[in-house]
Amino acid sequence: MSSNCTDCDSNPYQYIIPIINNIFGDCNNGIIWCGNYNTILKDITNNNKHIVFVTDDSTLSSNNIFKSNYQNTWQGTNDADALRNKIMNDSDSKTKSKDDNWFVGIQNMLTPDENDFLGLITPRYTADYVNKANKYRCESLICLAKASNIKDLIPFLNGYDHINQIQVDWSNQPGNMDVILNYNRSK
Repeated sequence: MSSNCTDCDSNPYQYIIPIINNIFGDCNNGIIWCGNYNTILKDITNNNKHIVFVTDDSTLSSNNIFKSNYQNTWQGTNDADALRNKIMNDSDSKTKSKDDNWFVGIQNMLTPDENDFLGLITPRYTADYVNKANKYRCESLICLAKASNIKDLIPFLNGYDHINQIQVDWSNQPGNMDVILNYNRSK
């Protein structure tokens, strides 16, 4: 390892894996949950296990540390109707939600685009950008978060067998947690 810099080494996993094994163990002897992702969280925590997932885990999973097939498609739109339709029509995520070996996430978050930013900072001179900006006329992320209300999302989740994670902006909005809890209890 050059200069004791893990990030500088061509294979930092050779240093990371023993540390993870020492602290957490592995899938067979430790506190990491490597079982079925359709198992309810209460059963996992009752067994003193923890879910850990990483987005690039090929080396870690081959060393029996994490078993995480992770699916979480970023929809990339600033329109709540388009977002819900993309989630509803995401056949890849729906298929993976039927396989208990996949950790499936849904992102109920709107993404501002260049017209939102340009329209915001130059409205007097660039009406074209303002007219192409989000239809809610949001000028902040909290406004976009309110426009992508999670209550409106639930009917679009038909066809998903399990969802392990629902990401929202500003999760402290009134009612968000109730919607998520009610959805999970209905499964």
